[in-house]
Amino acid sequence: MNDNPEMASHWRGRMLLQIFCAEDDKPRKGVQKLDQEVKDQAVEQGYFNDEEYEMFLEFGQGIALPEVDHKYNLRLKVQDFMLETTKAKEMRGNYTRWSERFEA
Repeated sequence: MNDNPEMASHWRGRMLLQIFCAEDDKPRKGVQKLDQEVKDQAVEQGYFNDEEYEMFLEFGQGIALPEVDHKYNLRLKVQDFMLETTKAKEMRGNYTRWSERFEA
């Protein structure tokens, strides 16, 4: 996949995701518009074509979470499709474990 990025949308393998949280004096949240030139190139290369995928997803655990003993849940949303965790299996301080597996 790294040597042939054009094949990445058809790659079959594991994708690990790690999200970081950092304190900031001026936190911001928002959506940024896609540059028209970049969008035109993406349309030309077929990135906006509809494709159907099969997905296995596992929400494991969160460590060093910002709030102690907070009830966190996780959500994956792609266009109109959404998966969301139920109640956590374990919560201790800044640690939460979901151990939920989805097939879609």
